[in-house]
Amino acid sequence: MWTTVCAVVAVATALFLSPRQGWRDKWLGIAAYLLAVATLAAMLLFAVLALTPLATLGQHHVDLARTLILCAIALLLAYLSSHWKRRELLWIDYLLLVVAAGGVLLSDSLHGHLAFSAAAIALVAVTFILLPRMMKLGM
Repeated sequence: MWTTVCAVVAVATALFLSPRQGWRDKWLGIAAYLLAVATLAAMLLFAVLALTPLATLGQHHVDLARTLILCAIALLLAYLSSHWKRRELLWIDYLLLVVAAGGVLLSDSLHGHLAFSAAAIALVAVTFILLPRMMKLGM
């Protein structure tokens, strides 16, 4: 996992410092940023799950933690996309919110814990509301 993190940081830094030329550079940047976001989300979820005792942890807890992490990363990307003036981070941001909403609909609703499903739906809704404000905050 740390090899992936180092590779993503190196590629993202090189892409961040280089001037944008064409559509190939943008797609390469999107792939690097998407890999970085996926690695960050996996590491954060692993850290959250490692800190909690596994005997008391249910699937609904994991689903809510996943939704919380994805929404937090989405808000961070919204701020960074306007602050760094990187449009491709905004594309990844909306893709991340679609994944979070899909996870809420497909996974959270199947486990039967209404309070956790409602909290996950509220997190995604609040993230959709705060997303444009975070983009304006970064300008």
